[in-house]
Amino acid sequence: MPTAHRRLRLVELQKAPPAPIDISRYDWVDDDGRQIHVLEVAPERGVIRALVSFRAGARVPIHSHEVAEDTLVLQGGLELEGDVTGTYGEGNVFWTPAGSSHGGRVHEGQDCVCYVVLWSSPDGD
Repeated sequence: MPTAHRRLRLVELQKAPPAPIDISRYDWVDDDGRQIHVLEVAPERGVIRALVSFRAGARVPIHSHEVAEDTLVLQGGLELEGDVTGTYGEGNVFWTPAGSSHGGRVHEGQDCVCYVVLWSSPDGD
């Protein structure tokens, strides 16, 4: 990945709202068991920025996207499975390449809120 694009990804991640997230401050749309609040759609930069909230213990179905995705966990945590795996908690970031599958389970005891940046091109450029 070119250095310029890495910098662009960091700039977009720095736009995340500060944690902890007061979910009552946002309007949410229910989407298959998760709540989504779109923060910005910016075609000129090739990004969509959103907050995604999951209930503690919720199962996140395995799914994929046609575009690349950066995810920053703002509160709570989750275990990922599929092409992207691992344990992610507050402050962790994971990159999901276009077309890769991912899903898993939210940790028990606390809802999980993530800041997500979807990139308009498949490779995240």
